Amino acid sequence: MLKVKVTAVGNSMGIELPQEVLSKFNVGKDDTLYLVEGEEGFVLTLH
Repeated sequence: MLKVKVTAVGNSMGIELPQEVLSKFNVGKDDTLYLVEGEEGFVLTLH
């Protein structure tokens, strides 16, 4: 489990993802990830 920080992004909020996560997902700035709600909470996924 990794802990992420919620931060202000303009008039919205965002989360800061560690480089370890970005590398595993092979994503960077302006890429899209999805939060999928399941029985045990949310899961971050590529699609």
